[in-house]
Amino acid sequence: MPAALIWRCWPHSPDLNTLETTMTKTGMTQPFCFGVKTPLWAALIGAVAALGPMGSAAKAEGASAAPRNDAQAEPVRISPENRRLLALALIQKAQGNFDEAIKLLRQGYRNNPDSLMIRRELALALLLNKNFASAKYHFDALENADPDAELRAAYKNFNNIIRRNRKLGFGVQFAILPSTNLNQGTSNSHFDSTAGQVLIDKNAKPISGVGVKLGVSGYFQHMFDAQSRVVADWRISRELYKHKQFNSTSGLLSLTYQRAADQFDWSISTYAQNVWREQGTDKLVYGARGDLSLRLGDKKRLSFSLDLGRDQYKGNPQASGNFAIFNTALSYQLSPSMSITSGFGLEGSRPSAKYAQYNAAKAFVDVSKYWKGGLSTSLGLEIGARKYADTYPNTTSARSDKFYKLNLSLQNDNISLGGFTPRVDCSYKKNISNVAYFDYGTTNCGISFSRSF
Repeated sequence: MPAALIWRCWPHSPDLNTLETTMTKTGMTQPFCFGVKTPLWAALIGAVAALGPMGSAAKAEGASAAPRNDAQAEPVRISPENRRLLALALIQKAQGNFDEAIKLLRQGYRNNPDSLMIRRELALALLLNKNFASAKYHFDALENADPDAELRAAYKNFNNIIRRNRKLGFGVQFAILPSTNLNQGTSNSHFDSTAGQVLIDKNAKPISGVGVKLGVSGYFQHMFDAQSRVVADWRISRELYKHKQFNSTSGLLSLTYQRAADQFDWSISTYAQNVWREQGTDKLVYGARGDLSLRLGDKKRLSFSLDLGRDQYKGNPQASGNFAIFNTALSYQLSPSMSITSGFGLEGSRPSAKYAQYNAAKAFVDVSKYWKGGLSTSLGLEIGARKYADTYPNTTSARSDKFYKLNLSLQNDNISLGGFTPRVDCSYKKNISNVAYFDYGTTNCGISFSRSF
């Protein structure tokens, strides 16, 4: 029976124990196909024998009597050697040797990043091995990349299995944070005021440095049914710098209700975050956020988000006030390993000081790609502007800013340090303002190591 058909015959989402029991009793590589009685052993062994050590095409063609599988039906061309890897991995998975199966499937996926079939098998092997965080990562990606509606529904079922088996979780993070401009200081030497040119204080000049961030996080989730759940998240982090005025501790709590349907997902959440700074300018942010994601065909997704909240600064009521942020984005799956997202955002901030009130707009685009060999990259660009409501103190006009930002992210699956896979995120931001204090450029990076349990 074609593996593609087997993937389509899951009637429901059993729990993990039922899944493992079915695997053991039947020897099947696809445990959710309860209606199929014939195991795949003959097809798999025949495929390995036909491919041979070098995986010659002629030998593969000679195995035409064996049942056809996904590797033959999938439009992405898979080399004979990787077909052999896949067949061996399926045998290891059927025998319950999940670690070995995962190793083989990871190698196959790195060699064939556009193969949905290999990624499906990898995600399932991770789930069977109870590597829930990694399995969910792949099922989420498959749900976005796979054009088959039935398979997308199956991925959601798998994620429901993960949620039922992983109600509690936590993570740890360590990051190194180099920056060329920690304080967003200006390189301008003078400020044009109503009294003439004023020399800008050295404390308003750029301060570079390297910080260290330590963080822990966790969550509790409860599923009401297959379509809805509630999630409570928490996070605590500490940032340390040589210049102690930039040291801070941050704590976040949020509560989210999520609901999923075939063609759309939505969620609503409330949150509160407190930031305690060494220099005493503590900040409390709280509010509510709504998200809506619509699937437009097999490859496109349209999303909206609205965030309404308040910034509260300790000892600085002039800077405290309400804000609203709206974003919309259209994502297009160019291939299973590549996607592009573009959109625009609107923001309004209303602190007590009228000169600090502003409206802003931005446009953005981001391209993400998983490359052969295990490298993941993301490249993004933002362009925007802010208009302020009232005349800036000691000037004759309201502040007006234009800005652009370049973002780059890198990660390689082949690199692991004690179970932690490092990720590099860098950005360059340029802010151009008619008020000299806010005319600046900064390059910030983060080399982070995180792990979920």
